[in-house]
Amino acid sequence: MSIALLGIDGLRYLNEINDRNLVYYFRIELDRINKGQYTTIDIRDRRRLIKYGILSYNRIRHAYCLYLTDKGKRLLYSIQQEHKH
Repeated sequence: MSIALLGIDGLRYLNEINDRNLVYYFRIELDRINKGQYTTIDIRDRRRLIKYGILSYNRIRHAYCLYLTDKGKRLLYSIQQEHKH
C-alpha cells in the first residue's frame, strides 16, 4: 500500500494509532507522571515521548519536572477507560 493512497486523513489516523501505542506501552509510567510521582522512564524513551507531543517538561532550578500534555492526558484517559472493563 502506498502512503499516497491514505491521504492526509489516513496519515493523521496512522499517527494517532502510533501515539496510542506509545501511551499504551508506557501507561503505568505516564500515570505516575500524571499523579506527580517519580518515574523511571529511560532518557531515550522520554525524548521520544516529548518528540511526539505526549510529554513535556519544565526546568525548575537544576531539575526537570515532567508532565503530560493535553494530548497525552487525553490518550491516557481513553486507554484507561478501555481497559477498565
